[in-house]
Amino acid sequence: MSRGDTARWMLVGVLGVSAVSCVVVGLRGSVGAGAATEAAKAATVGTTSRHHSPVWSPRRVPQPFVAAVGATNLAATLAQLGVGTDSCFRVDAVGAGTIARSGETNPITPASTEKILNAAGSLGVLGPESTFKTSVVSSAAPANATLDRVWLVGGGDPVLSSPEWTAKREGERDYTGLTGSFTPLAKLADAVAATGVRAIPGGVIGDSSKYSTPPYLAIWPESDRVEVGALGALVVDDGFDLATGTLASDPVLAAAATLSTMLVARGIAVGPPSKGTAPATAPELASIHSAPLTGLVTEMLSASDNGTAERLALAVGKATSGSGTTAAGIAGITAALRAAGVDLTGVSLVDASGLSAQNRLTCDSLLETLDLGSRPRFRAMVEGLAIAAKRGTLLERFKGTPIEGRLFAKTGTLTGVAGLAGLFDVAGGTGTPRFATIFTGRFTNAGGIDLTTQAAQAINAYPQAPPADQLVPPP
Repeated sequence: MSRGDTARWMLVGVLGVSAVSCVVVGLRGSVGAGAATEAAKAATVGTTSRHHSPVWSPRRVPQPFVAAVGATNLAATLAQLGVGTDSCFRVDAVGAGTIARSGETNPITPASTEKILNAAGSLGVLGPESTFKTSVVSSAAPANATLDRVWLVGGGDPVLSSPEWTAKREGERDYTGLTGSFTPLAKLADAVAATGVRAIPGGVIGDSSKYSTPPYLAIWPESDRVEVGALGALVVDDGFDLATGTLASDPVLAAAATLSTMLVARGIAVGPPSKGTAPATAPELASIHSAPLTGLVTEMLSASDNGTAERLALAVGKATSGSGTTAAGIAGITAALRAAGVDLTGVSLVDASGLSAQNRLTCDSLLETLDLGSRPRFRAMVEGLAIAAKRGTLLERFKGTPIEGRLFAKTGTLTGVAGLAGLFDVAGGTGTPRFATIFTGRFTNAGGIDLTTQAAQAINAYPQAPPADQLVPPP
């Protein structure tokens, strides 16, 4: 017997109300309550016409049956992809609830899909229009175009950059389409020069006192530090020394030196750079602001920027507890998510970027966080995701497929970890799928990408089922 014949005969038996109820019960475990509930509701619609024929039947209103079969097929496909791995998945469809799920409450290493929680928590605490201010202050007003010394005071801007660093980043594949994401330190140098100052013999003093964090987390091995750069309230070029291509031994001193070089290029004589804390009453000489947080979140999510993720968490920690540390930031992020209604049972985080394999999330927590994107305050979280074949870490994926330009998602990749979480058509209507899926196991990075690619294709195909006229026997 063919698969189509089997489907026809199976559905002949559900034309009665009692049989439909049995199907509903059977579907709830793997399909999700949404599709099954709709089928049950449809079965209770009026029963006869004047010719005593059924008012409702699968042939007249087949969609509940098609959706149920499609959801069952999707769950089976995703489960098959996860064979041999420790995986979780959950797929919801607007208006239908959860349509496929497995292991959705199990804590699992999320890799960079964790940045979804970071984005939502940062937006919730700091607000979408918030910015980061970097300033130059002095101990007195200029006298004879001279200032004894100035302080470069860091405000936690995660993307403060020199022109060379900005050009390097924007030339990288994952940053395609993210022009304008970086805060130009050169504008601050221009603003200082515009005051008429021509000599600063005491030099530029870097001030990173706003946060109380070490430049690197102890849990990160040396090889991982280059994936983040330096932490702190004053970091330029992610803490890298462009001359050597390596991390600066002292990121704060390196930031002061970078501004000093820019001032010299503008005709200002500047003494050696140093670091220290500015007087609380020092008057401001010049300042610049970052792009609004919505733009920073887009850069972090689309390019999967670990440094931005970690430095945003420091800002959250400072705002919520007065302590600019990673631990305080994680506490602030998770508290904001709980307040917004996200169930974080099983969630355990040790960094804010997903770089550590010690982090644990659930597919439930990822999807519930994504659901916050329907609220205006969190909208940038979904609009800032990478876009299939268009932007960020999905730039080279799904080209020439029905998914191109429609999938907004966060990727996650570590050795033996592959994640993808997002949604189709940010402005989509009824039936638009939202999903979270993570695979962990003994596979290569390429193999992990293939798993998440197949998962996205299967989800996009929902409700993949035989045509309605094949599901129901002819009259």
